[in-house]
Amino acid sequence: MRIVDKTKDEISGKMKKMGDYVKMGYLKDCLKNTLDIETRRFVLSNLAGIYENRKMFSESAKIYRTLSELNLNKNSKVNDLLKSVQLFMRAGMIDEADMSYMKALSSATEQEKQRVIEGVKSFYRAQAAAHHSQGKRRHALVIYERILKDFPLDLQEKRFVKEQLLDLYKKLGKVREYLDLSKKL
Repeated sequence: MRIVDKTKDEISGKMKKMGDYVKMGYLKDCLKNTLDIETRRFVLSNLAGIYENRKMFSESAKIYRTLSELNLNKNSKVNDLLKSVQLFMRAGMIDEADMSYMKALSSATEQEKQRVIEGVKSFYRAQAAAHHSQGKRRHALVIYERILKDFPLDLQEKRFVKEQLLDLYKKLGKVREYLDLSKKL
């Protein structure tokens, strides 16, 4: 079936009568049409929201990354990329999250770079803590190692991350890493 709706009003009017999965298919079909930028952004943002509500985080994150490319405003572009980082982290796709993070840093102005770094660091810490509390030690370990390696940390943060790593090394049986880090601490 070929979708002929090309305006935000036509698309939003039809979406009111649909369930989430039908909306997803309809919005994907709408993207196959030639749409103006505002309508394309509307369709993509609705699609990303539905994916996020359905806990399809990787798909939603990919759409937010695509959405960032359509933004002319640097602040909106950075915000979409930060949302992409957060969703990739929730999906467990750390390498993809790092790619979105690097894009956000390159798109940010000098004043925004510190906000981006702190925001991404807080996403990483929150996700690592969630994995640790859920018993997903390996995932938490990978994230804590990334935090220690890739982010500027003050002494208190660095000590906290190293303590978490010591605990995880011990629980995972990584004796060599445990001994090396305990000597440094």
